Parts: sequence; C-alpha cells; structure tokens
Amino acid sequence: MYFKKQKNSFYRFLLFPLTLTLILFLSSLTAYGASSETDIPVRVGVLAKRGTDFCRSKWNPTIDYLSEHIEGYSFSLLPLTFKQIESAVDKQEIDFLLTNPGYYVAMEVRKHVERIATLINKGPDGRPIIMFGGVVVSLTTRNDINEFKDLVGKRFVGRSRYRDRQKPVSYW
Repeated sequence: MYFKKQKNSFYRFLLFPLTLTLILFLSSLTAYGASSETDIPVRVGVLAKRGTDFCRSKWNPTIDYLSEHIEGYSFSLLPLTFKQIESAVDKQEIDFLLTNPGYYVAMEVRKHVERIATLINKGPDGRPIIMFGGVVVSLTTRNDINEFKDLVGKRFVGRSRYRDRQKPVSYW
C-alpha cells in the first residue's frame, strides 16, 4: 500500500507540475512566432541511475504524452548517466533535465541550471520529506571531532555508491 501511495504522490507532485510548466512555457513560445506546421524538437535529459531500459520504461509514457498533447513540439527522451549529464549541459544537447537533488545542486553551481519544478517525496507517515541526511564517520582516535562544528577547517570527503561517477559529488 505504501508503494501505491508513493506512486500517486510521484505523479501528483512531479509530473503534473512538470507537465503544466512545460505546457505553459511552450505555449508562450508558440505565441511569439513558433510555427505549428513543423514540430520543434524538445530534448529531455533524464538521469538513468537504474539503467537506460528502466529509464525509458519509466519516462517514455510522459514524453509520449507531452508530444501528443502539446501541438507543434516533438519531445524526445535522452537517458543520461552522471558522467553524461555535465557534457550534455555543456554541449546544449538537452532542453530540460530531470535529476536527483544532489546532482541538481552540483549542476546549479557548476553550470548555472535553474529548476522549474521539484519533486516532493512523502515518507511512510505521509508527511513530506524536505531534507536529506548523511553520516560523518571518524576514527575513534580522532578525539578532536565530536560535533559538526569540529569539522571547520578540516578536510573530509563524501563518497558515492554509484560506479560511474568519476569523483565524489560533495567534498571539502
């Protein structure tokens, strides 16, 4: 039952705002001279952290829906790995990007991307999850690190569990 609620929450809190935002944005382009006789390609890059096939099975219905319901535009899906996202942004190979919050922050800082819609996940109790957590581990011999404020001026690294990242997402 929890997974069914989560799926409905996903569609309600991400797909609806994303679809509405895309419709409004693209409708405004049509009003400023875009021709409805030829379809304008819109490339949507999606983080494929579970593989290309899973990404396509998850997002192709949305891409097809947008292509069918927004006249004058043809949407295409580009499943991307972590390594491919930055290159796709640099080369302007995508018009929209769907990624996780951590990587979005990295893209916002490095590439100045801007968000137009965000996903609000719900926890098992139905309340929105608005924060992510992490753990800092130190050696037992490091008596100088007991609280977060003890990290000021010290170096530490965050490690990713994903194999295709070349370097950690967060490090200081």
